Amino acid sequence: MRRHSIFALLLALAPLGGCTAVISAARISGAQTAFEGARRTDAERTHPYEYTTAQLYLAKAREEDAYGHYGAAIELAAKAEEWALEAQAEDAAAAAAKPARKAAASDKRAKSNSAAAAGDAADDAASSGDEGSSDADGEGDQ
Repeated sequence: MRRHSIFALLLALAPLGGCTAVISAARISGAQTAFEGARRTDAERTHPYEYTTAQLYLAKAREEDAYGHYGAAIELAAKAEEWALEAQAEDAAAAAAKPARKAAASDKRAKSNSAAAAGDAADDAASSGDEGSSDADGEGDQ
């Protein structure tokens, strides 16, 4: 939140000073922060497309900033930040869904195990009923 308020202040003051270099630096810094967040969530492995896209946009934003093309750097940094945040969001959504999938799989196993146990109990009852149905005098069906 604080980063966004600083950026908003810089954006508001930019026309007064005519210094887009400051805005460019702020946008690149924001993109770098988002990219580091994606790196921490292991997005390079889990969401390689979004991660790599963010990385390349960030590198190009830095290059354009170094050449003094601040408008292009601002746009590229914004795209880098969007892609990095998307990688984080997808990773967070996958992480949130993981426990739900685990619980569903656990429920499924529990139901399967209880159904198997019920089937075993029914088989046991049927087999014990067969043993008890023999003739009382010990003579079988001979």
